[in-house]
This record gives sequence, C-alpha cells and structure tokens, in this order.
Amino acid sequence: MKPAERFLPVMVASSIIGLGAYTPPVWAGVTLTGAEGQVQSDTGTVYEALEGNGYTGSASGNTLTADGITVSGNVYGGHTETENGAADKNTVTLTNSTAAGVWGGKAGTLQEAMFQTAVTTGGSANSNTVTLGQGAVVLQKAIGGEAAKGSANNNRVVLQGMAFGHTISTSAGSAESSSDTIYGKSEVHPASAKINIDLMAGGISSNSDASYNVVQASDLTLRSTALVIFGGRSQGSAKENQVTLSLNTPSGANLYVFGGSAVNGTADSNSVTVTDSGSGTYDTVTGGISLAHPEDLSVIPDGDDATYGANNNQVQLKGVHVAPQNPSSFSSGVYGGYSSYGTANGNSVSIQDSSLSSVLGAYSMMGCTSGNQVEVSSSVVKDTSGNTQDHTAGLVIGGLSQNGRAANDNQVTLTAGTQAKSVYGGVGVLGTATGNSVTITDSTVDVEVVGGQTGDTVGWIMYSAQPQDAENNQVTLSGTSSVDTVVGGEAAAVTTYDEVPLSGKAVGNKVTITGGTVKNSVLGGHSALSDATGNTVTIAGGTLGTEAATTGEADDNVIAGGFAENGAATGNTVNITGGSLGTLLSLYGGYSDKESTGNTLNLYTKGNTVKNVQYFQALNFYVPAGTAAGDTLLEVTGTADVHGAAISAGVNDAVSLQPGEVINLLHKGNAPLLTEGASYSMVAGQDFVTDPGFVQHKVLIKKQDPNTVVLYIPAGDKGTLNPDTKLIPEQREAAISQLVNASDLASNHGYASAVAAYEAAWLEDHSVKAKFTPYAVVGGHDLRYATGSYVDSQGISTELGFVKRVVAGNHTDTVMPFAEYGNGNYTAHLDSGARSDGGQHYIGGGLLLRRDLSNGAHYEGMVRAGYLSGDFRGLLAGHQASYATGSSYVAAHLGLGKVVTRGRNDFDYYGKLYWTHLGSDTTRIYSGLGGGTYHLDSVDSYRSRLGLRWTRHQGAQDTLYAGLGWDYEFDGEARAQYRDFSTPAPSVQGSSGFVELGWQSKATKENPWGADVRVTGWSGVQRGFTYGVTITRRM
Repeated sequence: MKPAERFLPVMVASSIIGLGAYTPPVWAGVTLTGAEGQVQSDTGTVYEALEGNGYTGSASGNTLTADGITVSGNVYGGHTETENGAADKNTVTLTNSTAAGVWGGKAGTLQEAMFQTAVTTGGSANSNTVTLGQGAVVLQKAIGGEAAKGSANNNRVVLQGMAFGHTISTSAGSAESSSDTIYGKSEVHPASAKINIDLMAGGISSNSDASYNVVQASDLTLRSTALVIFGGRSQGSAKENQVTLSLNTPSGANLYVFGGSAVNGTADSNSVTVTDSGSGTYDTVTGGISLAHPEDLSVIPDGDDATYGANNNQVQLKGVHVAPQNPSSFSSGVYGGYSSYGTANGNSVSIQDSSLSSVLGAYSMMGCTSGNQVEVSSSVVKDTSGNTQDHTAGLVIGGLSQNGRAANDNQVTLTAGTQAKSVYGGVGVLGTATGNSVTITDSTVDVEVVGGQTGDTVGWIMYSAQPQDAENNQVTLSGTSSVDTVVGGEAAAVTTYDEVPLSGKAVGNKVTITGGTVKNSVLGGHSALSDATGNTVTIAGGTLGTEAATTGEADDNVIAGGFAENGAATGNTVNITGGSLGTLLSLYGGYSDKESTGNTLNLYTKGNTVKNVQYFQALNFYVPAGTAAGDTLLEVTGTADVHGAAISAGVNDAVSLQPGEVINLLHKGNAPLLTEGASYSMVAGQDFVTDPGFVQHKVLIKKQDPNTVVLYIPAGDKGTLNPDTKLIPEQREAAISQLVNASDLASNHGYASAVAAYEAAWLEDHSVKAKFTPYAVVGGHDLRYATGSYVDSQGISTELGFVKRVVAGNHTDTVMPFAEYGNGNYTAHLDSGARSDGGQHYIGGGLLLRRDLSNGAHYEGMVRAGYLSGDFRGLLAGHQASYATGSSYVAAHLGLGKVVTRGRNDFDYYGKLYWTHLGSDTTRIYSGLGGGTYHLDSVDSYRSRLGLRWTRHQGAQDTLYAGLGWDYEFDGEARAQYRDFSTPAPSVQGSSGFVELGWQSKATKENPWGADVRVTGWSGVQRGFTYGVTITRRM
C-alpha cells in the first residue's frame, strides 16, 4: 500500500473507534486532528495526495499538520463532493514540505456543460486556514477555501519563509492564454481549475459569495513566472477581502493581484497592500473588480443596479513595478475599484516609490465613479508597455465613467518627484464631471493635467448621447512641478457612432498655480462645442509659457479663464498675483468667436510681457508695493484689444509715486492700443499713496497716449495728512496725564503719609523734630481720558522722601524733599477704530513745603522735575508704526485751605492749582513705508481743583475720611508736526469730578504699625480710579 493509501483508512478508522487520546510519535510526518478532537498520525514522507477525510462524509473541522513530507498532488484540510456537503473550519499547516497545491477546504467541483451551464456539488468552504511556513514549497496553488456551490467566506492563507510556484511550460499554460479568465471577462463561474497559472486565493466560490478572506505573504522565495492572487473570487459578492504582500519578486515574475473579484456581484471594501523590494512585474493590482456577462443577463443593467459595483476598496503599493503583459486589456494597471455595470465609488489608491503603467482610483463602464482618491508619491507612471492600444497607459485618473454616468468628487494627488504622462481628477465620458480635484506638488506631467473632463479625447468607444458638463473642478500646481498644459475643467468633443460631434459646457472650474513650470497653456475651463462660463485661473507663482507649442491650435500658449471654441465664453476670470509670464503667452479672459462677455483680468504684479491681450471686458490693475515711477505692469508685443472694456486700477498705498510722475498700466510699444469705447476709473479705497510721514496723495488713471494707459498724481498736488496720525500725540497725552497724577499723589497722599511717618517716629524719639524722617508711598491709576477720542492708561507711581516738621508759635511747617518713579502703559483709540499702544516711565524729584496755622488754615507749594521716556506702537493708515521718545518735565502746584473741627469731625475746605510741563522732542516714526521725522510739541497742563474732605476720628489711632472735588483742565493739548502738516491735536480740556474714601491707622506706643489706604473714583473728562497705599512702622 502506498503511503497515501495507508493514511486514509487509518484516519477513517480512528474516527470510528474514537482514538482521541492517541499521542503521535515524535517522528510522525503528518498529524490529523478531527472535529471531535481525535488524533491520527502517519510517519510517511512521500504521498500522492493528502486529504483530511474521505469523499463520503463531512470534511469540516480537521487540522492537518505536516513537516518534512513530499506530496506530488494536492493537500486538502477537508474535501467533499457530497451534495451540500461543507468543507468548513479546516486548518492546514505545512513546514519543510512540498506539494503541488494546498486547500484549507474544498467543497464540490464545478462542471460546465454547453453555454456555460454549471453543474455543481458540495456546499460551503468557510473559515478554513492554510499556513505555509519555513521550508515549505508549493508549486502551483494555495487556497484557503473553494466552494463550487456554496460560499467561501472567512478563509485565510498565510505564507511565510517558504517557496511558491514553478516556471510555466507550454503544457502548463501561460498568463497570456488565461488573461481573460484571470480578469473574469470570459468566465461566468470562477474556479481554480480554470486558471492555468500559479494561484493564491483566500476564498473562491463558483456560485456564491467569497468575502472576509485573507491572503498574507512575506519572506517568500517566489518561483512563479506568472502568479494570480485573489483575496476573494466569486460568482456573487466579494466583500472585505484582504491581500497583504511583502515580497522580493525576482526578475521574470509576473503577478496579477485582486483584493476582491466578483462576477455578477459586488466587490466592495476589499484591500490590497503590496510592498516589493524585488524586480518582478505586476500586470494589474486591483482593490475590487465587479464584472457582469451579457449571457447571464436578461436586461443590461443601467449602471445604478446595486447588484453590481466595486466600492470602498483600497490599494496601497510601495516599490511595485506595474507593466501590463497584455496592453490591449483595459484592466491592466492599478485600480482601486473596477466595475463593468455598477458604481465604483469611494475607492482609494496610495502609491509610493513605484513604477506603473497607469493608475485609476476607479473605473466603471456603465456606472458612476465618485468620491475616489489617488495619491502617488515618488513614483513613475508612464507607458511601459509600448502598445498604443492600452488607452490608459501613462495616465493617472481619479475616477473614470465610460458610458453615461457621473465622475464626481474624485481626487488625485501627485507629490515628491512623481512623473506621469497625463493626470485627470475625474472623467465622465458621457456623464458629468463635477467637483473633481488634482493637486500636483514637486512632480512632472508630460502632457496635461485636467481637474475634470467630459467627452472623449483619448479614443474610448461611446454610445450615442449628449455629453454632460465639466463643472466645479479644480487643479492646484505647486512646488517644483513641471507640466505641459493645465485645464481646470474640460468638456471635450464626442463623435458618436452616427458621426455627430457634441460636447458639454465647462462651468465654474478653477486652476491655481503657486509654483512650478507650465510649458504651454493654462485654461480654467475649456469647451469644444459649447459654452465656457464662470471659470477662474489664479497664477500666484511659478513660471509659465516656457516653450512654444507646435500644434497650431488656438489654445496654444494661452492663459485663459474660459475657452469656448464653438460657444459663448461668459463670466470667466484670470487672476495674476505672482509668478513669471513668458513672452510667448496670450492672456484671454473668455475666448470665443461667438460671444465673449463679463470676463475679467485682475493683475497684481508688475514687469509682465505677453504676446496678446484679448477677450476681457474688465481689466483691473492693482499696482503692488515696490512699484516705482516709470514701471510697467503689462507690456504687449502683439494684439492689445481692450475695446469697450472697463479699465480700473487700484494702487498699494506704499507705492512710491510723487506729483507729476506716472506708472504704466498697459503699454504696447509698436502700435496703438485698441481701446475704442473703453472706460477708466480708480478702485474705491485704493486711489491714493502714502509717504513715510503718512501724507497721502490722490492717484488718477488716464490714457496718456495711443500706446499707454497710466496712473498719475497731478503736478502740484499737496496731499493730506492721514487722520490716523492723531494717535501720534495721544502718547504725549497719556504721558502728561501720568505726570499730573504723580503731582496729585505727592501733594495729597504723599503729604499724609509723610506726616504719619513723622508722628510715628515722634512717639519713639522726641528728638526727631530736629531730623528728617524717611517715608514712602505707592499709588496707582486706571483711567480713561476723553481726548476727542479716548486713551486708556494704567500705571503705578512711587515716592520715597524725607519729612521734617517744625512747630513754631501758632504754626507748623512741613518740609518734604522726595524722589519719584513711575511707569505705566496706555492704549489710544480713535473713532475710526484705529488704535495704538505703548509704555512710559519717569524718574525725578521734588520738594513740598506746607504751613499749617493754629486756626486751621493751611497753604502749600511744590515743585517737581525729571525725565520721561516712552514708546509708541500703532496702526497708522493701515501700516504698523512705532517710535520712541523722551523729554524732561517740570511741575509745580500751589494750594490753600482751612480745616474746621467739630468734635471728632474735621472738615477741610481747599483749593489747588497744578501746572505740569512736558518738553518737546523730535523723533523718527518707522513703518513699512520707511521713516518719517515728526516734531512733538511740548505739552502744558493747567489744572485747578476745589474740594472738601471730611475726617472722622474713631479714636487716638484710627480715622475714616471721605471727600468730594472738582477739577478743571484748561489746556493739556498735545500737538505733532510733519513737514508743513500738523496732526489732529488731542486734548483733555474740561471738567472732572471725584469722590474719595480712605482709612488711616496711626502707630501708637502699643502698636508700632500704621497704614493709610485711599481710593478715588473719577468721572468726566478723566474717568476711572486712582489709589494710594502707605504702611508705616515705628522704629
């Protein structure tokens, strides 16, 4: 008996007598564990075939493990030909062994009679696992589960550290002879027996679903000349299958890889991930493919039939070389999803470091292709087959719908040095192409980049129908990219079988170029036989028009918002905000020999020279900063036809232009401009220039001579100073106000704090009367000043000094020399919304003298002097500006009053006069316009005060006090000049009232500590509050 014949009866016998506790010897070559846990082993090493059980019962739940054997035929974990018999949940593990083929489970056999009528046996082949490990060799096929009649779901094939395949011979078949079977084009009921090249598959079902299957392969020694890999392949649905490959394919190997392949069913949510460090070739890599055969259909589906479709599939490739062996086959190349009659939506392809013949996010012959994504990085997409019958060679397409359905919202991204022949976001040959986008970054495209296209320029076969519109598609070019031609939306011509040429419209498409090179043309929207409406081209960078086109077409070497060869061109726009335009280029707004209306040029750069300017009904010239008198924005060497156009201009206010000077907007040196019926105007709010001192001149536009349209400032124009310059002296207003507050602190809180310090010292040492006693006080403010606008100011003032009191007869004299320091910040606001911010600090000293008479009368005087430094940061006329300043100051005040005592209450009636002077300064104000020298006038404040303070003595130590007062500022105006101009002058002239509250606690013999805290609230021209704090201690 041969080893294979000996193994089978032993295995069957073990299942009958229940040898579940049998332990195989360590030298066993094959071990089988049955569904009930029974174990059987065999020590043979050579077999014709291995099966988990016989042909008459269930073939499920077996675990077959083999090491060090050779099987000339196939290995099956479970195999049944019984009607409805299942081959489920089997496991096969081979190491250091050789077999022709391996199945985890196989249920039934497909037999086809005439006209592909299927005769099947068996049931399902689900949840099987094949593991081919170290040292294993499989010559032709590794399949997780295959079912002729039932489903083949949840199967797994794992290959690692083994060798797979053999060299194809003539008798074994070839990839070319079986390509239609591989792709499913001539096959109704798929089966492994129909594929005569090497095969890996997670699950195959000839009449039902093959879903949730997995193929994983890594660290293989690949011997196959031709190998096809399916995650799941079915006559039904093929969903959520996975293929993950990490290979080092040898030269000469050719692979076909499919995540899910469905005949007359859907192929959704499958994934393929391939990393290849070798030199083998892939004919195709497809995430999901759904096919239908007319012989199986009573009615041809219309493209929306949910029975068919390839949706939400994924392909990820790295280091892969795709070069079709059968270039006439439309399925060659890389596809996220491929569907003949259903939709192909939501598929994605991501490619890195690869070379490919073509890449399509999705293709559908009859259905729509929408929401697909393609990302290609550091790869080459070129026609590697050299066969022009493959119409997709060298192309990258997000979504392609061939006959009558939409190709919408597809995305293509090329980055990192990728090269391609042509790129299309979405192509709806007879359907719409709407919302597609292409982004090219640091990549090269030899022919054209098109955001979305309808119609046919590549040669596909069409049905007779009206092509739809190419609408709202986008192309973005950036970095170091290089392309020949860019089109946002292309409505190409279709010649139907009855030879009637048709095309759709190109509507609302956009092209944005921020970098790179465009050799030939840029078209926002192009329609071959209909309208081009509302398309936009924006040039923000890059180099354009570098090579002369040789086709002789009207759209050669053109930048056009819309291009309608046989229709109307309406409402198209060309924006030029940067970049370099070649002299070969023509600028067209809306090209049309029939109707060109509402097309606009917005030009934001200078130094442009082009061949022609035509088909614009509005030309807006925006003169940029850095433009000087005599510069030209647009020079034309050929035709400059702007008849009937509205020509307007706006100027950046930083442009250096003086009265009597001009800037050329449009110039044609060798012939007159065609300007009949043209009108000229300035853009509102952009009709003036500003010099470094913020003097503004009105700018006008005119046709200066037959060849030139210019901007100019009339000779003798004096200009006006921008009203925002009122912010400049607002800093001075904040400064003088802080100095006035410092006078208030010294004469009020400073005096009270000095007396408290003196009295505390007196308690300790009566000899203090002959000495100066130190004191300190801290005050602060948070105030708003009404200056015609307003200034918010916050700051702190400090005073450190000495006090001496002399009692003589009926009066007491107080002498207070002191030093002072303060700092703060401010924010100035104008009614226009302009504002400035800054800080300031001062340092100085002063002397206060006061005499108090025994009858309650008192009078005082004070002088102060020092230096104040400040800075300014603000937005003047739209420009960030700053300056620094410093000036000396001097201040004085006189006061008198009378204290009336009533029991424990004192009433102090008083009046004061304050004078504060801040010296002038000359400073330079810096902004983006340059530097302008301003003179800041000196500022004088004359302020009077009348007030009443009530003091309540709570005892020998504590007192409470409150007061009312009225201030009036007679001047306080701050002025600044630039050349012969004076800024608006802010002033704090006017009345302010205040209410003060305070508490004082004096030091005693028992308590050495004392304090004085007061808060004053203000209303009127000066609003907010001031405060002061003093703490004393008897030493």
